[in-house]
Amino acid sequence: MLNNKINYPYPLLQEETEQFKTTSFSSSIEVLREPSGFRIIPRFSVNNDGIKKIIADGLFSYAIQIQCTSTWLRTIHYVKENEPFFIEASDVHERVDLSPCIIAMEDLYPYYNDDFVDGFKGVTVGVKKNDIVGIGQSIWFTAYYKADEVRKPNSVITVKDRDDITRMEVDLSQIDNIYVYLPSKEYGLYMAAGTNTANQILLLNAVLSIPALTYAISNMTLDDDNDFSENSWYKSLRAYIEKMAGGDQAKVQELLNNPISTAQEMLGDNYSSALQVIYDMGM
Repeated sequence: MLNNKINYPYPLLQEETEQFKTTSFSSSIEVLREPSGFRIIPRFSVNNDGIKKIIADGLFSYAIQIQCTSTWLRTIHYVKENEPFFIEASDVHERVDLSPCIIAMEDLYPYYNDDFVDGFKGVTVGVKKNDIVGIGQSIWFTAYYKADEVRKPNSVITVKDRDDITRMEVDLSQIDNIYVYLPSKEYGLYMAAGTNTANQILLLNAVLSIPALTYAISNMTLDDDNDFSENSWYKSLRAYIEKMAGGDQAKVQELLNNPISTAQEMLGDNYSSALQVIYDMGM
């Protein structure tokens, strides 16, 4: 990851106009999932004609630093005219960091722009080839091998009985699935009810799956820094949420912040259909 907090010996282009009076480096990246990998769509720009000319002349270049610790991938992709590019699925796994930047392609001395803040006035600065001269807003996404294919949300839930409890309990600690434990009597009712009809599935999802998914989502974090992130059910739900969000990390955070709503959306607003079944049963 690139660090914009250290001191550079020249003004650093950023989204905020800290070392330039009005110039900013605007960067956004969209990640599209495809069968064989990930299409990366950059949207980079600067609002300074002098910097634009330096880029057009090939002295600076937009770029994206790509890093995936799981596969030891660390590379720079140079971006020309915001052309999309492709990352093969076999090259990445789990967390993939994308860091927008601007890189010097040649030595440039002196490096000067009328929009430098006053602190650089009268100071001669230069940049060397491969220097980072701009840092944008980093994003990350989650990539999985084919073996980690996303399962439907209710398929990560296993219902079992326990004779030492009096109420339903949810266990997130298992590697494979989320385990919903029912007292023996209620488990017997669950087994007798069966899952042979669409209406039975709707009602059971409303009673068991929605609470379990809500609890699971409430324990998930955007940075996956928690006790469950290596579990298979976690990876499946995380990938499903990424899909719901279209790869937008702000949207992912919004979905994680609203576990009840997200659980309902995952199951196609199941509660509404379940209420309709209950209504029809009373007619």
